[in-house]
Amino acid sequence: MSTVSRNIALLFLSVWLITGCKVGEKASNVEIARNPEGESIRLNLGKNRDIECELLSFQNSTFIFLLQSRVTSISAEWVKSIQLLNRGGRFIVDDDGSIRKEKNTSGNASVELQAHARYPQGINNELLSILLETYGQEKIAVIQ
Repeated sequence: MSTVSRNIALLFLSVWLITGCKVGEKASNVEIARNPEGESIRLNLGKNRDIECELLSFQNSTFIFLLQSRVTSISAEWVKSIQLLNRGGRFIVDDDGSIRKEKNTSGNASVELQAHARYPQGINNELLSILLETYGQEKIAVIQ
């Protein structure tokens, strides 16, 4: 390859890289980048009992959410359905505690639901301690 050809190739590559970094979706246009909170959800507990809250995490068949500035949890066995209020979509909790999408589509519904949480990776003990301290709690509130 001649020096001129190499220089033209390097120039083309440089222009391509610079253009590639400036073209595309900006973080300010991506909702999750502007609003790191979890999805607002409605948990239906049956008998006309609903809870509207922010989903913090869904792990080990337990919903951890923020309800009126309190870190709260509930086992999936007490929940009948989950409505995503911002992005739409509904999940059904079967009697055995398994979760499925209302519209029977492919994919793991539990994993998809967890992706809508503020902490999709889950909440470990250290993070839970920080959350409880932030909201002035000694322990997580539990709904049964």
